[in-house]
Amino acid sequence: MKFDGIFNEICKVSTMKATAALSKFLHIPLEIEMKLDKISLSEGIDFFEDSDEMTVSLFLPITGRLSGFSFLFYPKPFALTICDILFNRAPGNTRELTELEISALSETANIALGNFLTTFSQSLQTDLLIHHVAVFNCAPLNIIHHQMKNTIQQKMEEAIQIKFDFSFIDLKGNFTIIFDQTEIIPIIYSVACISNVHSISKVLMK
Repeated sequence: MKFDGIFNEICKVSTMKATAALSKFLHIPLEIEMKLDKISLSEGIDFFEDSDEMTVSLFLPITGRLSGFSFLFYPKPFALTICDILFNRAPGNTRELTELEISALSETANIALGNFLTTFSQSLQTDLLIHHVAVFNCAPLNIIHHQMKNTIQQKMEEAIQIKFDFSFIDLKGNFTIIFDQTEIIPIIYSVACISNVHSISKVLMK
């Protein structure tokens, strides 16, 4: 589609802002890799990896001009390592996720998503998007993904999925953000048209 280039750039910048904020909060350098997909939920596509790895997930609904869902995933060992870092513990000292650790992990989701949505909504020239309180879960990844898919399919049929992996040494996490395609495409087209008008104006003014 014509807007892919502009939308990719918006997602890339928003992802970089989110990752930079998360890196600053954790005091560790994170590497990122972004992927943008259009997915058809009505066809029952399994768009998530199938794995029984124990995973911490933080689910944050998104409301505002665009409705959607966001999910932050940490393999449990990564989540425990993050808690070691946040609470200045010796490596390996966090063995369980109590209310204190869950609160800290939820804050990482709030920081990453908050920074992403602020940049994302400004770039799309739309009202600020709001995320809600994170819902914590710790279960095998395939079970979490099944629950996610059921939740999403109740709300939308076609979706835009923005996914970025972030890693530290051999540890990897993932942020997945999903918007209703019917809501977001008109906004993207509008931004693309404005961008094209500005580009043409610059050429004509030369």
